Amino acid sequence: ALYNSPFFRLLTKCTGNPQPADKNTFLKLMQEEKPMAVIPGGFEEATVTSEIKHRLYLKKRKGFVKYALQNGYTLVPSYCFGESRTYSNLQGFWKFRMWLNGLGLPAIVPFGRWWFPLLPRNSDMHIVVGKGLQLPTLATPSKEEVDKWHGMYVEEVTALFDRHKANYGCDKDVLEIW
Repeated sequence: ALYNSPFFRLLTKCTGNPQPADKNTFLKLMQEEKPMAVIPGGFEEATVTSEIKHRLYLKKRKGFVKYALQNGYTLVPSYCFGESRTYSNLQGFWKFRMWLNGLGLPAIVPFGRWWFPLLPRNSDMHIVVGKGLQLPTLATPSKEEVDKWHGMYVEEVTALFDRHKANYGCDKDVLEIW
């Protein structure tokens, strides 16, 4: 529904060419050997976002690793400090909200500026980018191989967060991987 809305189509003309993060899109772009940026957390990551905790929804997101293995892509970990402060988001009711996400309904309740809650609050954002994790090309990676490389990616994202958190006032914070 989002990709069919006139507002979203206008927004994509201004910001580039976002596409769905589904299997067909991944395989098409990878066969064309196109570089891509992926936010693997999707609706679920937006759902668990908290302005007082750093969270990524990655535990169950392994498909992007499988496709990267099948095509020998490099996964480049990155993290944006300050993004979670742009909106408040209702916390709790996780099982119900994840169920809604499973139905394709984003279960987020964002609140930005007091005078227009859909607009984000001002927040300094700092994106840090880690060293790429070059994956081998495996035509049919096993579950164990996908798990191994997914685990390495999660470790790299966590290490990246830990290396840079003090620079952005988060020295005592921990990155939660959901």
